[in-house]
Amino acid sequence: MINSRAVFILSDQQNDPLISDLIVKGYFPIIYGDMQHGLRLLRHGKFLAVLILRDQNNVDSLEFALNLRDFNKTVPILLIGDPNPKEDKLITRLSNTLTLRKDTGEEKKKLFKILYEYLTNHQS
Repeated sequence: MINSRAVFILSDQQNDPLISDLIVKGYFPIIYGDMQHGLRLLRHGKFLAVLILRDQNNVDSLEFALNLRDFNKTVPILLIGDPNPKEDKLITRLSNTLTLRKDTGEEKKKLFKILYEYLTNHQS
């Protein structure tokens, strides 16, 4: 991948409103539900950011983020979904990593605002 607007998304579902909204905003989401195949793609591709939709996959978010950081220290990682205090404490120690809740209504608007500001600020 050489598309500078490509965003890797770890999710088992392709019909999430967040994914649709990314497309509308001009981003190019690449969606994978499998950790091993996803890490292989991330090892060889260039992405603007990595989004882990916690509530839509059966992957250990912490393990995925740690594996990604083993070979890529700079790509922004955004973990989106219900908080996991124990996991979040470890994840937020990783460089260039952010955790966000995924709620409805006003909280969802805040999420989109934070997400797009973050993506805009980390474009190459």
